[in-house]
Amino acid sequence: KGVVAALSQKEHRLSWKLPSEPLGVEIDPDLTTLKKVSLRKPHSLWLHQLRHARRAHGRYEAASAAAHWGNAATVAALENAIKRENFWVAACEMTRALGTMRSEESFRALARLLKTPHPKVRRVVVEALSAYRRPEAAALIAPLAGRDASILVEAEAVRSLGALRAPKHMSLIRSALKKESYRDLIGAAGVAALASTRDPKHLKSLRHYSLPPHSFLRRAQAIRALADYAPISESVVAWLCEAAADS
Repeated sequence: KGVVAALSQKEHRLSWKLPSEPLGVEIDPDLTTLKKVSLRKPHSLWLHQLRHARRAHGRYEAASAAAHWGNAATVAALENAIKRENFWVAACEMTRALGTMRSEESFRALARLLKTPHPKVRRVVVEALSAYRRPEAAALIAPLAGRDASILVEAEAVRSLGALRAPKHMSLIRSALKKESYRDLIGAAGVAALASTRDPKHLKSLRHYSLPPHSFLRRAQAIRALADYAPISESVVAWLCEAAADS
């Protein structure tokens, strides 16, 4: 049941008499008003909204809020919500919320969600897992870096292996650098992975990939990476100036 209230002043205090405690409360669920809302309510109401909100916005808003409780019941509720969500954008936001919890239960839930069929959601699962700096995360992601039905998922997996700094899986990153793909997405991801290791021994490779005849995407990724290496190598600034002059 909806309630409409007219607001004309800077501050209002509104109250309604209800026959019983409400199961859920949403403010402007259809997003018809330009506003900024800070809403505090019990965990049970957020979980109810996660399951029953009519709009996708309401569902992923509830996911973000509920994740702050960080308990096992919330992990289970989020995992189930992601699995039944039909709108991929909402499922992605729910997955990001689950990833912020950084608990053992949330890690295991993300591991199970690697099998989710939608590639855009699966990519975000990989991204969320890479934030868990532990060897088990790299082991879960590695198979997708080798091959996935979606090149976006495969590219994300390659980038994530670099971010996790897992030497055991460096061969997958090197393979990505040799792989041909649409717009060189996987090769550029391999460059990003090299850069994420922050290992000075990769500077020569990054400079190599910053030059023609490599693809624009690969070169752009390498140039950005070289800039990040500037504080640890005096030669980087000279390389970048040389590249700018050549262009």
